[in-house]
Amino acid sequence: MITKEPTYAKLKQRVKKLEKEADRHKAIEDQILLLSSAVEQSTEGIAVVDLDGNLLYLNKALARMHGYSQKELIGKNLSVFHLPEHMPSVEAANKQIKETGKFAGEILNVRKDGNVFLTLMNNSILLDDSGTHIGIIGTIRDISDIKRTEEALRESEDLFSAVVKQASEGIYLLDPYTKQILETNNAFQTMLGYKPEEISKLKIYDFLVHEKNDIDEKIQHIISEKSYFVGERKYLRKDGTLLTFEAKANLISYSGKDVLCVVVRNITRRKKLEDQLRQSKKMEAIGTLAGGIAHDFNNLLMGIQGNASLLKFEIDQENPDYGKAKEKISNIEQLIRSGSDLTGQLLGFARSGKYETKPTDINKLLKKQNEIFGRTKKEITIHEKYEKKLWPVNVDQGQINQVMLNLFVNAWQAMSGGGDLYIQTENVILDENYTIPFGVEPGKFVKISVTDNGIGMDEATLQRIFEPFFTTKEISRGVGLGLASAYGIIKNHDGFISVFSERDKGTTLNIYLPASEKEVVKEKKPVDVMLKGTGTVLIVDDEKMIVDAIKQMIQKLGYDVIIAYGGVEAIERFMENKDNINIVILDMIMPDKSGGQTFDKLKEIKPDIKVLLSSGYSINGEAADILNRGCNGFIQKPFNVKELSKKIREIIDNDLP
Repeated sequence: MITKEPTYAKLKQRVKKLEKEADRHKAIEDQILLLSSAVEQSTEGIAVVDLDGNLLYLNKALARMHGYSQKELIGKNLSVFHLPEHMPSVEAANKQIKETGKFAGEILNVRKDGNVFLTLMNNSILLDDSGTHIGIIGTIRDISDIKRTEEALRESEDLFSAVVKQASEGIYLLDPYTKQILETNNAFQTMLGYKPEEISKLKIYDFLVHEKNDIDEKIQHIISEKSYFVGERKYLRKDGTLLTFEAKANLISYSGKDVLCVVVRNITRRKKLEDQLRQSKKMEAIGTLAGGIAHDFNNLLMGIQGNASLLKFEIDQENPDYGKAKEKISNIEQLIRSGSDLTGQLLGFARSGKYETKPTDINKLLKKQNEIFGRTKKEITIHEKYEKKLWPVNVDQGQINQVMLNLFVNAWQAMSGGGDLYIQTENVILDENYTIPFGVEPGKFVKISVTDNGIGMDEATLQRIFEPFFTTKEISRGVGLGLASAYGIIKNHDGFISVFSERDKGTTLNIYLPASEKEVVKEKKPVDVMLKGTGTVLIVDDEKMIVDAIKQMIQKLGYDVIIAYGGVEAIERFMENKDNINIVILDMIMPDKSGGQTFDKLKEIKPDIKVLLSSGYSINGEAADILNRGCNGFIQKPFNVKELSKKIREIIDNDLP
């Protein structure tokens, strides 16, 4: 058989086919080389094993990871990487590969030096062209460092969590996008009165008392500007109590996401103290003004009272108009007393209204006051409850009577149509936590409670009830001095008043007066007659109208008079007549030399000289100091001739109450 030689065209075609085959093989070889290079450069371990687990291929990273060279491991079984106790987990992984075609998980491996480390494996079955399972290809990553870092972080977070939970400040974590509460510490839960399972269901809007838009804007600003917030915020307790918190908020990373960490401190008590201090300063300033007004007004009333008293002496009883004139003078004196009562309330508010204090049984004083009030206001039912062995208190009885009357009238006006008034006394011991906000020393106190079931007051009214001239009543029912005066008088007795009230649920005013260790003083019957006498009186005052009135009153009482217009002149007159002067009536406020300076100079000249201090102010501040330095008595302007006669005789006769 003759074989035909291939033609040139066919040979050329065959050559091109062979060239293409060569190019394809070259491309495959290049891809294999590229893949092999990539595998060798990988930081993750890569291996191919047969069905028996023998290593057919491994890269440098895998060998290095286990402390071997590649040559040492080729042909070795995978068991070289595992201790006997690791094999159950390895066999479980192999079983999963056979069943599912893949495995991904953590397996413990051992290095050549015997050190055990944790790996993360990703294994898949290897198939030939016919689809037959011929081996396994997998990647191995050393995650021991990552695990140690995670464990350290977890321990750190646990420690941080423990510290946070025990912190005295309230701390909570907030999702800035959903506004959901993520975590809270014990202090925050206690502050708001929630259980952990309750607060975890809340959003920030449930307890932060601010407009929703305002809250959202603040949070958005923190997120967008990577900023923080510091300021005061109002928080609502579960029981409805409103608290003031000092809040600090900033963005932190927690469990892999951005959260808002908010630290809060309860400053409600501090804010209350600050408000009380501001209120106290305001009241003190108003009190200074009120005291000055009362002083000037009392001086005017003194001039009117002096002349009214003198008119009584000068009217001819034989005159047919004597009766009418006497009646008109009595009307004038009644108006003066009303004016004096008004200035007395002003002075009370100004803490200038304590004249003569003595140990007093408050129970006895209240019973008498209740009896008088009950007779005039029969539509009010008074309920009394008194401590049997009530501690004495050192008070000016007239001033405390004024306080109680003001409180009773205030309660009566709050119960239009009648109601119940509850009066109670008790002994209490208060610690500094209770007394500090009121600026008084802790210790033993007598507590007087006055409770009505009237209309009550809202928060805005409560903030202002002790301000002078503040009133919610019609002008015809008061000028707003009653509670202001009560406040000043009690403060001037080193006590304080607390108020509890709610709209339509009544009001309770609690008065606290420091207890006294002295025994109660028995009362003397007042003398209501004009007591005449003899001797010489030096009148010291800088206002001529008052000097003239007092001069004539004293002369009507039978005394001789020397006049001095001011402190400097008083010392001159006293030096000239010191052996003849029996008593000095000394004004406290004078422009050239004050009453205190004048008193000290008079005592220096003649230590046993008797001095009656007189002022439109009351017995506080400088007046109290003068009395403590040995002044013999005090008389409040305006006074009438009977009151003046009694004071002069008490001092001259050295028969002080």
